[in-house]
Amino acid sequence: MCCYLCECVQEREAAYEREQKLIQIEKEKEVTRLRALQERARDEEAERDAIRARRAQEQAEREWRRKEAEDIQRQVETEAMLREAREQQMAQKEHFLAVEAQRERADFERVLRY
Repeated sequence: MCCYLCECVQEREAAYEREQKLIQIEKEKEVTRLRALQERARDEEAERDAIRARRAQEQAEREWRRKEAEDIQRQVETEAMLREAREQQMAQKEHFLAVEAQRERADFERVLRY
């Protein structure tokens, strides 16, 4: 009878240990599953961050190109304005020289007549 009780106790202990091992295995599986979920969430967040960074970089590049285009346009307009001012100045100078030459010619002819 004593051996029978010992066997029953041993069987119960063995069953308890098996159950504890199964529980431990299930816990480890759950921890592994949760870690995989966390890693996937980190990866997805990193991917979203990378997309945001790329979009911000692209926006910065678009803004830089826009400013460059504006600067070039402003430079072209300034050069055109300066060119037009020079042409007007040259035309005024030519007109002034023509008027001066006319005046000198008139003075010369007046002196010749007297």
